[in-house]
Amino acid sequence: QQLNAAGGTRIGPALDAAVTALAGAAGAQRSARIVLLTDGQTTREEECRAAAERSGQAGIPITVLGLGEQWNEELLRDVGERSGGYAKYIAHAEDILGHFQGAMRLAQSAVITDAALTLRTVDGVKVTDVWRIVPLIDRLPVTSSDGRTATVPLGAMSGQLGQTVVAALELSGHRPGDYRIAQVELLVDAPAMGLAGERHKTDIMLRVLPPGAPAGASNPDVMNRLEQLRAWHAQTRALQEIEAGHVDNATRLLDQARTALLSVGDATQAAVLRGEIQELKQLSL
Repeated sequence: QQLNAAGGTRIGPALDAAVTALAGAAGAQRSARIVLLTDGQTTREEECRAAAERSGQAGIPITVLGLGEQWNEELLRDVGERSGGYAKYIAHAEDILGHFQGAMRLAQSAVITDAALTLRTVDGVKVTDVWRIVPLIDRLPVTSSDGRTATVPLGAMSGQLGQTVVAALELSGHRPGDYRIAQVELLVDAPAMGLAGERHKTDIMLRVLPPGAPAGASNPDVMNRLEQLRAWHAQTRALQEIEAGHVDNATRLLDQARTALLSVGDATQAAVLRGEIQELKQLSL
């Protein structure tokens, strides 16, 4: 009875406490993961980013589940990315339990406790962006020291789902012909399998066709992943438009996302977007 509701939230010290509590667990026979359920409204945002970096350095990814119409998207995505985890927005309160259980299943099913992807490109090729598509779509942080070597932390990896990653490469000055444009190296730790610092390498080849030559058949799996990414970008931009009060623009973007999801057979998520589009249209009346 002597307590009064006042002041604000400080997420940073809570994350620090969680990292301290889990110290030593990462890299052992089990994986360590922090789940942060929040709207992201906090004082001293720099504390959150610093705590996320310490969490990532300790091998403890943070799964951020964002809530509320005013969720702090920029901060929460930073926390997810800097820790090697991800941020996911939850639009409806009744979906919280399902998302939380999904995050727990990912942690419990982890076979690889830590993984990192390195892309080494040749002259005239550079990595511009990297996204994780599976298990959830998110933009991954890319560290590059010389412009030609890009390292991407992947964190823990589930034996059930694994991870699917899409990288965007920018090329210039290539004449028609076959080229080796990059080498991909995957570094993994999987203590349960007796693996530490295991490395796997493969080359990325590209065929440049002469002007006017017919293009070959596209890889359907890659095209599906790109459509999923296009839908994610449209949804992200729609949230920004809603925050700015541009309901008509948000409705158009969500409709683009719905079309992309239908093209890859994701009827369930497309139906969710259809409901959100109808709600937005009612607001604009």
